Amino acid sequence: MVQITGFTKRAVVSYAAAISLAANLSNPTDLSNSATAMSAFYLPDVTAFTLGAITRISDQDSFKQGTEFLLGKYNESGIGTDFRLDHYKIDPVGESSAIAWVTRMALPGSGAKRKAKGTLNGGWKFTNVYGFRVLPDGRKG
Repeated sequence: MVQITGFTKRAVVSYAAAISLAANLSNPTDLSNSATAMSAFYLPDVTAFTLGAITRISDQDSFKQGTEFLLGKYNESGIGTDFRLDHYKIDPVGESSAIAWVTRMALPGSGAKRKAKGTLNGGWKFTNVYGFRVLPDGRKG
């Protein structure tokens, strides 16, 4: 279980870096770059539970397109795309799979800054739950 925990930790931190590519609001192509980087973490046949809907995504290109669309909507709505890793917890559930609870900070607009007491000025925290696995053929996601 040590291997899956290490893999999952590296994936969480790398995924946060992929998300951060979209935080540069001065360059709209960063949304595409971020969506491309994020999609690389997903194996085929992803099931996403977002905003009360269940969505099956069959391939990385479809995931990229959907993610880029969603990032664009976040910008249009004023939420923006500055989502920073706050903390995470990983629980292995076997030799080849783990569950990760990942908490991020959303900083809307371009001027929001974190207060010293750990609260967000104009922002909020949210937690996503991810399943990570290593397939028999060695693919990880």
